[in-house]
Amino acid sequence: MRVCLLGDTTGLLDEGMKNSTHYLYRVLEEKCDVLLVRPSQALLPLRIADIVRFQPQIVHYTMGPTWRSFAVVKALSIILPNCRFVMSSPRPHISEFQLRTFIRFRPSLMLTQSRRQESWFQRFGFKTKFFPPGVDIARFVPVSSERKKTLRGKYQLESEKPIVLHIGQVSPERELEKLIPIQQTGQFQVVILAASTIPPDSLIVRNLELAGCIVRKQHVQPIEEIYQLADFFVFPGAGTNAAIEIPLTVLEAMACNLPVITAAFGGLPDVFPEGEGLCYANTSEEIVRCLQSMITEADKSVDTRKTVARFSWGALAGELVQIYDEVYEGRS
Repeated sequence: MRVCLLGDTTGLLDEGMKNSTHYLYRVLEEKCDVLLVRPSQALLPLRIADIVRFQPQIVHYTMGPTWRSFAVVKALSIILPNCRFVMSSPRPHISEFQLRTFIRFRPSLMLTQSRRQESWFQRFGFKTKFFPPGVDIARFVPVSSERKKTLRGKYQLESEKPIVLHIGQVSPERELEKLIPIQQTGQFQVVILAASTIPPDSLIVRNLELAGCIVRKQHVQPIEEIYQLADFFVFPGAGTNAAIEIPLTVLEAMACNLPVITAAFGGLPDVFPEGEGLCYANTSEEIVRCLQSMITEADKSVDTRKTVARFSWGALAGELVQIYDEVYEGRS
């Protein structure tokens, strides 16, 4: 199978769509012939020549539906009449008006990450299939309490209190000020590692720091060590554009076997039942109650890693190749 991935992996990989494209490219290389092309360059004459020479059977646009992505798919479908087109929808940036306008440009299959998305696209006659993002379970792993203590020293976070972590963009959509009451309980230390792709909102940072939360703005590698030094992970954002529909940070925290408290956001409730260290909470009060309950019931089993293991990139790669086969043969 020859697959042309249209996606961006340039710069820092601290954003969900770039990260997903990076991992998809890595795992597909082991199963297919793959050509990676940045969407912004896909219609440049030299890149068109590269794509035509490659003769892909599948073109997979990984960065999500926008008016531009539909235009690129339509243009390439004229150039490559025997090709089939797949589009991921990690976070749609398209209105109903735009979708109606570009409906004739739709791909052969839209890969969605939530039931809500599936219903929305199906209303407009799209063929859809649920396909989640994955996680590198060999990289994101649990560590011992001794290793956790060493990592806290390395990153100068030697808190005697349990560390409640959030990683990602500091923007209004993430609703990070919900974390302030956690800090104010005096029981926890809130640590936020801000993504570098989108500049942190200075007012939100100021409010968090005034409350005693620690906000780190520098990019960290290896990022898995930040998860491993923490005791809990919280994803408070419930806004429509808070993240891709299944946030990678939640998957990575679960792979490190952290207890996770998250808003009932996007496709998370569709794939992960509550329990075994996963708690859904949409308000500050609910988040605090979940944390305090987990502290009180310290002997309660936490097995978020087991819950997320089926979303390893290796397992998903095989499933995706099967989807490509079905699309190319007209069975999807």
